[in-house]
This record gives sequence, structure tokens and C-alpha cells, in this order.
Amino acid sequence: MAVDESRGGGGRVTLEGLRRRLSGSSILLWPAIGYLVVFYLVPVADMLRLSVSEPAWGLGNFRELLNVAYYGRVVVTTFEISFSVASLSILLGLPIALFVVQSKPLWRNLSMVCVVVPFFTSLLVRNYAWIFLLGQKGVINEILLELEWIDAPVQLMFNRFGVMVGMTHIMLPFAVLIMVATLSAIRKDLQNAAASLGCGPFGVFRRVILPLSLPGIGAAFTITFVLSIAFFVTPAMLGSPRDLMIANIIASEVGFLNWGMGAALSVVLLVITLASVAAAQRVFGGFAALAPGLSQGKIGHRHRIGLIGNALCRVDPLLNPVWRPFVRTFGILGIAFLIVPVSVLIPLSFSTAEFFVFPPPDYSLKWYQAYLGDARWLRATGNSFKVAGLVVVFTMSIAVPAALAMARSKARFVEAIYLLLISPMIVPAIIVAISLLLLFTKLGLSGSILGVALGHTVGALPLAVIIMLTALSAFDWTLERAAMSLGANRFRSTVKVVLPVISGSVLTASFLAFLYSFDELLVSLFVSGIRAETLPKKMWESLQEINPTIAAVSSLLIVLTVMVLLLSFAFRAGLDRTRGRNVNMS
Repeated sequence: MAVDESRGGGGRVTLEGLRRRLSGSSILLWPAIGYLVVFYLVPVADMLRLSVSEPAWGLGNFRELLNVAYYGRVVVTTFEISFSVASLSILLGLPIALFVVQSKPLWRNLSMVCVVVPFFTSLLVRNYAWIFLLGQKGVINEILLELEWIDAPVQLMFNRFGVMVGMTHIMLPFAVLIMVATLSAIRKDLQNAAASLGCGPFGVFRRVILPLSLPGIGAAFTITFVLSIAFFVTPAMLGSPRDLMIANIIASEVGFLNWGMGAALSVVLLVITLASVAAAQRVFGGFAALAPGLSQGKIGHRHRIGLIGNALCRVDPLLNPVWRPFVRTFGILGIAFLIVPVSVLIPLSFSTAEFFVFPPPDYSLKWYQAYLGDARWLRATGNSFKVAGLVVVFTMSIAVPAALAMARSKARFVEAIYLLLISPMIVPAIIVAISLLLLFTKLGLSGSILGVALGHTVGALPLAVIIMLTALSAFDWTLERAAMSLGANRFRSTVKVVLPVISGSVLTASFLAFLYSFDELLVSLFVSGIRAETLPKKMWESLQEINPTIAAVSSLLIVLTVMVLLLSFAFRAGLDRTRGRNVNMS
């Protein structure tokens, strides 16, 4: 008889035991696993194979990588930019997170809206916003010239500075949201106890808040660093040729049909990414923010932080009086840094000028009319809605069953399945996009709405799974067992009991899948072709046409994002009120 380790026992695992583990509700995992095997694991492995098979079998591509100094400089540049962006995201994000957590409910909610709206706003839109802000005739230069602080426009983009600003603006909401979740979980009585023992505001932060928030800070640093490594859009839009990163070079090599070198660079990028995740997990033990239960190691170097803290005891009296004003000031400035670039596009979209100028000489709807009168813009918008609708259907049809199976199961292998399902968030998107191009070319799906939707689902699935599992982790499973004890089978208990309770999270996951697809560029860029061109791809190809039409399209995307978020919030609030009335009636 096979030993069932899912109940915590030890012993030898047999094929019969494994089959028994995967039976029952665990069968619900197979659609998600099968989907990722077909459209993610196999294509990525096939693409990486090209690194040793094109143009001939061997390690020639990797030898060229080692011998050509240019590739080494690109790797160094990628590390420098990614580490700097991750560090800035922590330094700027921590005051914002502290401000949010320590504010009164009204200010806390307003601050979170200012963080969430940029987070869900199109990446292309935010990069365009910085072009309008940092350009030679941009908002910042015009203000500095008006104040007579400078005599001529300053070069603020098409350099490392522009790349750093744009990437930090995109990564900062990730860091803030993770750290807000961590700080909110710290018990208030511990902070009150420290204050009652004589600690001032900075002392409470140093002795209580900082040590307890280190896993969240580590998770924020890990995620922002890993995502920054694979950046493609911002270096291309705001940087110079000296600031291109590995993903840009991969796209360039593939564009010249140098598949072997593109695949070899992809191998390097993937190794760097996975090594960075492993190293950060070892040091911080904080990757559990995405994969709970996977982080079993110790939080690294806590004793060193203690030594630093002892040294800071001497400066506590100096920092205690200014700590709260410091957090408030830099928290508000950080929130302004997030929201102003997104907001500035809206008035610029009503400009009457034929090119971007600030302030606009006058206001009109001509650029919205130009958008609505352009058949290609409208076709791309329609394609994006079609693709996003399919992505919601595909994603939720496999994410909901997978999340239910993982939430119900106590087997140890579920942690590995969870890591597989969220791994598309870690594997660089450029690798996934090129892999899907190779696969869909063979299957005849390249340049089709269906192909783009299937590709987008790979990236949307991790978001939906994380949200669903978060909701199910708080679900009272005795409700389902009570329904089954009254004669309901597993399917009926799921439909009648479980899904109604978590319906708000199902809707939120659907909205996020929709927004992800509507914003996704790389898969669309490689897979969509002309017939299935999406709105982000059309915006990307219009990069050289920087005019208020782009601002008009960007403004419409901002409005769409806000509307989707408001619908999500309103629906969840309605569900909460309904549940409250039902509880009162019972």
C-alpha cells in the first residue's frame, strides 16, 4: 500500500500513492497545468534549444557572447539599471507605505487610489507621459525656463536618467503595495508597547516596524529587481543606445532573424533572473509574498541589522522629532510622483496645437476626433476588446478550478504547482513572447485574435491564481462541509456555497485579467501581425508620431482603467452590503 504523505506522514512515495494524491478535487489542476505545458513550458524550452542548435549544433553562440565586449556591457547595464531601480523603489516606496498605513481612513483610501490607478494604467501610457514631461519642450523644461532657472532646455530623456525615472515610476506601485500589506499586518500593540517604554516615533520604527517588515521589503526588492531585469519598453522609449538592456538586444537579434544568438541571450537573461530570485530569497526570505509556504529559510542577516540599530541608538533623539513630518512629506511627494505623470496627459489631450506644447495654447476635441476618425486606431481598439474578452474567459475557466484544488489540498506537491502557475510572472516576458511566436507560426495561429488571446492568458493566469488563493485562504471551509453533510455533492457545494462567497474576488481577478490583456505589448508585438493588431501595438508603432493623438488615446485608456476599478469596487461593496443584510436577517 502506498504511503499518503499529504497527511503529514513519512514514507516511500509510489506511483499508486501519487495517483491517489492527484485524484479527486486535484483533477481540477490539470487544465491549468496542461495549458502552461502547451503554451508556456514546451515553447520556452523549444526556443531555448535554438541557443545550441542555430545556426549549428554547439556552444558557438555562447562563445560569441563571451568574446564580444558589447554583450558584456549590456549585461552590466542591465544589472546597474535594475539594481538602481529596485533600490529607488524601496527608498521612495517605504515612506509612501508608512504614510498610507499611518493615515486616517479617508487619507488612507485616497492615497491607495493614487497608488492603484497608476499601477493599473497602461505601461505604454505611463512612458508616453514621461516623454511629454521630460522632452526638450516638455512640461518640466517649460516650467524651468519660465522660472528662469535654466537658459536652455535640459536633456532629461534619451539617457540613463530618463530610463531610471520611467522604470522607477512603473515599479514603485509594486513596492508600495507589497510593503503596505506587510506594514498593515504588524500588530499595533507591539508599537504601543515600544512607545510606552520610551521609544519615540523613529525608535518605534527602528526597533519594531523595520525588523518585522523586512520580509515584505525583501519581497518588494526581489520583485522590482526581477521585473526590471526584463524591461523592454522603457529603455527603448526613454533611453539611448548606451542604455539598452538584455531584452532590447534579444528583440533586435530576433528581428534580424539571428535566432541562435537571440536564444543564447534569452538563456543568459533567464539564468540571471532565476539566480536573482534564489539569491534574494536566500538573503531576505521574502519571496513568500508571492508563494506562501515556499519560503522556509531564515531571514538573512538579521543580527547585522541589529548591530546597525544599536549604532542608531545615538541618533534617536535627533530623528524622533522630525520622523513623522519626514514620513508625511516624502509620502505625499512620492504619491505626487505616481499620480502627476498620469494626470498630466488628460489636459494635454485637448490641445489645439499640431505638436506637443505646454501649456496648450487652446483646447478642443480635434485629437479625439482624429482618433475616432482613423480606421486603423478603431480596428486596433476593437481587437484589444476582443482579445481581452477571450483572455477573461480562458483565464478564469482554468484559474478558478486550479485555485479551488490548491486551497482544498494539503499535499506538499501543491506548493510546486503553485510556483509553476505563478512562474510566468518571473520568466521574462520577452522570452515567452518569442517562444509563442515560434509555436504559433507552426500552428498557424500567428496573426490571429485567438493566438494573441492564448498568449495573453499565460501572463494573466498568475494574477488570477494569486487573487483567488488569497480569497480562498480566508474562506471558512466548514460551510462547504456543512452543505455536503446535507446531501450536496462537491460540484453543488462549490457552485452554491464557495463561489458566491468569493464572487467579489472572482470579479476582481476577471477585471485584472482584462486590464492585463488590454495593456500587454510584447506578445502582441510578436504574435498579432496586422490582422490582429492591438491598441498597445498600434501605440508602439506610433512612437515616432509624438502628437496629441497619443495623449487622447492614453487619456481614454486612463478613463477605462478608472472605470474598471470603480466597477470592481462598487460590485464588491454591493456584495458586502448584501452579505451584511443576510447576516442580520439570520
